[in-house]
Amino acid sequence: MELDKKLKILNKPPVKSIKTTLGNTYDCINIYKQPAFDHPLLRNHKIQMKPNVIQGKEIDGPTSSMVSSVIRFKIDGCPSGTVPIRRTTKEDLVNAKRVSNQIVHRHVYPNLFGDNATHVFGLWTADGFKETGCYNMLCPGFIQIHPTYTFGEHLIGGTYGGEQFTFDFSVHRDPKSGNWWFINGVENTNIGYWPKELFTHLENDASVISYGGIAGGDIGDSFPPMGHEHLPISDPKYTTCITDMKVSEKHGIFLDFDTSKVQLTRNAKASCYDLIFYGKDTMYGIMMFFGGPGGNCT
Repeated sequence: MELDKKLKILNKPPVKSIKTTLGNTYDCINIYKQPAFDHPLLRNHKIQMKPNVIQGKEIDGPTSSMVSSVIRFKIDGCPSGTVPIRRTTKEDLVNAKRVSNQIVHRHVYPNLFGDNATHVFGLWTADGFKETGCYNMLCPGFIQIHPTYTFGEHLIGGTYGGEQFTFDFSVHRDPKSGNWWFINGVENTNIGYWPKELFTHLENDASVISYGGIAGGDIGDSFPPMGHEHLPISDPKYTTCITDMKVSEKHGIFLDFDTSKVQLTRNAKASCYDLIFYGKDTMYGIMMFFGGPGGNCT
């Protein structure tokens, strides 16, 4: 009964429904009737249709040894005035409840998404996951703006030594509204935002920003691979990397950060996962390589 009640709240009556090749169903929901507005702090919230500061930069195409194709994840077909929201199932809620006490930041997460594919996801909390927060839209909070880009869609990875795929995402606080925007920087696509009303500690800025990869498994189990399944080397054709790493200052301008303040953290055996951090590369900006084969890592 509790699950049925939550499903009724989260799954609004759709104007249209779309099924993806992976079997997921996305409902086209009236933008003003999406689940976020069921949150008690957002019932009087006025939708911000675009950020006051456009961030990110377009990727012009492949350069040097990084053979890149830009991946665009889209849910096409929603009518004007609606936004695509992945339909929540009982299984989703059961899985989310199961992992609520062990929040992790992975793309590939079978217990959450029900498959071994890589998905776009968002994760938020206002109190360290004590009482608030969830993945994607499994609870009211995130406000979807874009009619085709959304959480949950499948991302295709590159091949070791072969063609590589580029993803360009960013999160920044709008200096005027205070809302935290999620943006696909390739096309400066404003996907949506977490409203400022949800937060207290993030009211003005963030105190820590993290980059990297996370993999995990149960005690005694073999840990999964990360990236291209090999320990990193300084070559983007053979190692997953993050390039042009920046932070947004209080006015919304993106800047290189002080690399002397970066703290490198490795929480597993070096034979399982590792990273290489570059202060700044002349072509790719501040960048890092990371990944590994996994295995017996505890």
